[in-house]
Amino acid sequence: MKAADPLGRYAVAILATGLAVGAKVALDPVIGTETPFVILLAPVIVSAWYGGLGPGLLATGLAALAAIVLPVARAYAALRLTVFVLEGVLISALRAALPAARRRAAA
Repeated sequence: MKAADPLGRYAVAILATGLAVGAKVALDPVIGTETPFVILLAPVIVSAWYGGLGPGLLATGLAALAAIVLPVARAYAALRLTVFVLEGVLISALRAALPAARRRAAA
C-alpha cells in the first residue's frame, strides 16, 4: 500500500513518530528506560509500510534523534541506538523491496 500524496506519506512518518515519542515519555515511569527503543520502532514500521523507504527512513531518523534527546539507559546507549537505526533501515528497505518481490512471484 502506498499513499498517492508524497507529502502525506512523510506527514504520517512525522505524526507517527511524534505520537510514539509522546507515548514513550508518558510510559517511562511504568516501563523505565531499559527498553528505550521498543515504542520508537512502531512509527518506523508504520511509516515504511504506509509510505515506503523515504518515510521509513525519516521516522528512523526522527526516532533516533528523540532517543538521543530523551533520557535513556546510559549503559550501552550508543550500541542500542546503533541497533535501532540498523533495524529501522532494514525494515524500510524490506518494505521498499516488497513490490518487486511480489511482481517476481507473480511472474
